[in-house]
Amino acid sequence: MSEQEYEYIIPRRIRQGYEFAPGWGVKQVVCLLAGLAAGALLFLAVRLPAHLLHMPIFIQLFPPIIVAGVGFVAAMPQMDGSTIFERIVNWQAWAKRQKLYLYDWSRDDF
Repeated sequence: MSEQEYEYIIPRRIRQGYEFAPGWGVKQVVCLLAGLAAGALLFLAVRLPAHLLHMPIFIQLFPPIIVAGVGFVAAMPQMDGSTIFERIVNWQAWAKRQKLYLYDWSRDDF
C-alpha cells in the first residue's frame, strides 16, 4: 500500500474593497498618511526652535520619523490579515460592552 499525500486547503480571510497592495486597503493607507501628516506637522513645529538652537538635522528629524513610523506600524497587516489599528478598535468596542460575570451562589467560598 502506497502512502498518499493529502492536501488541505486552509481558508483565508476574504478581503472586501479595493487594495493598493496585498493587505493595504483604504483604511491602512489613511492610517499611514495620518502618521506621515502628524510627523510632518511635528517636524514643522520643531524646525524653527531647533534651527535657532543650532541642533543637528538628525535630532530635528528623529521625532517626526518616529511618529511617521508609528503610523506605518499601526497600518501594517499582521500575519492573520488584521492590523494593530483594527485590534485597538476591536478591543475598545469589547471593553465598552457589558460583561456577564457568572458566580455560583451555591458554592462556599472557603
